[in-house]
Amino acid sequence: MLFVKENCPYRLEFMSTKNQTPRFSQLRWYLAAILLFPICLTGQIVTNGGFNGPTGTTTPPGWANCGGSPDVQIISGTGVGIFGINTPPFEGSSYLGMVSGASYVESAGQPVTILSGNNYTGSVKLFRSTLHTSWTGTGQLHIYGGTNCSASTLLWTSGTISNLNNWQNYNINFTPTGSYSYLVVKNFFNNNGTLDYFCMDALLLNNGPFALNLVSFGAEDSEHGVAMDWELAGLTGEERLLLEWGGSDANFTAVADARPGITNGVWEVDHAKPVTGLNYYRLRVIDQGGNEALSAIREVMHQPDDKTRIFPNPAQDALNFAFELQQPGDVSLELIDVTGRVVLCEVQTHSAGAHITQLAIPDGFAKGMYQLAARFEGRRVQHSVILQ
Repeated sequence: MLFVKENCPYRLEFMSTKNQTPRFSQLRWYLAAILLFPICLTGQIVTNGGFNGPTGTTTPPGWANCGGSPDVQIISGTGVGIFGINTPPFEGSSYLGMVSGASYVESAGQPVTILSGNNYTGSVKLFRSTLHTSWTGTGQLHIYGGTNCSASTLLWTSGTISNLNNWQNYNINFTPTGSYSYLVVKNFFNNNGTLDYFCMDALLLNNGPFALNLVSFGAEDSEHGVAMDWELAGLTGEERLLLEWGGSDANFTAVADARPGITNGVWEVDHAKPVTGLNYYRLRVIDQGGNEALSAIREVMHQPDDKTRIFPNPAQDALNFAFELQQPGDVSLELIDVTGRVVLCEVQTHSAGAHITQLAIPDGFAKGMYQLAARFEGRRVQHSVILQ
């Protein structure tokens, strides 16, 4: 059953950069990828925030054991980790697990530079494990500042970790009243059970001498890859920009590199070789002094499409689009001319199952080559078509 719902969603036209032509870019309405306000990016101060290293009852490279026996958990999400935990890493090859009780804690630390009065922001991924019958309590992650493993000034707490066996994001924000040369992460026990065990990954703690506004960062799937665009403000023209990609294990590598000499504006990149399933993307900015900044991670589900088609082609007064929905939902159809301008657009609602829908071509429509782009279930597929 077909219902014509409304005209296509509102579209933004970004200003072009040097040596680029303007184009229209649709709001990524099915991803939380366009930010509604600027975010300040600053330098990452933590080494090996992904806690990557050999599995075992030891701390990963860059981290010291500051109490108990913190565990480097499962590598690459395969097999069974320590205590039977088998949740895959959020990023990289492994992550850190720590247990605590009424009179027992585990912790890890490393040298850092934390300056009084500076604002530090970031994030960390956490989950609580229930795979041991005696772990009945609840815990928190505490971050301390000091001069060594005995750091005792509490800088930030996650609050109670309530999500079980799956990663959840916790935002970090603190402004210290003192300066510290050492940072310690510690499992704090809430004293309402026997023991608690939680895992952490992707610790990002930002500070640095330069600031950069990430106005927007869009990413969307298509049948041929993943298309991304982002808008930055505050560049001096001397920075280096890297777009980094990670597959199912989110082990990041650079897939695009913007060299010095760039100016403020919008950059567009197509990643032609994503993996089937979840793909992870982030921006890395490096200034002249070697200071680095990382953006938040964008997740894109890539599903190569082989079940859509258009006919007839060439077409005259109507285009038929064949597709399949796994569940009821909206389908956006856009006809795009050779300049990249959307010249015809329609949003429809369909039930689950296989469908053939029609996009009528108005009288007097210009003949020539076009692209029919369809967006549905978090995907974007595109077919070339000739109108005659």
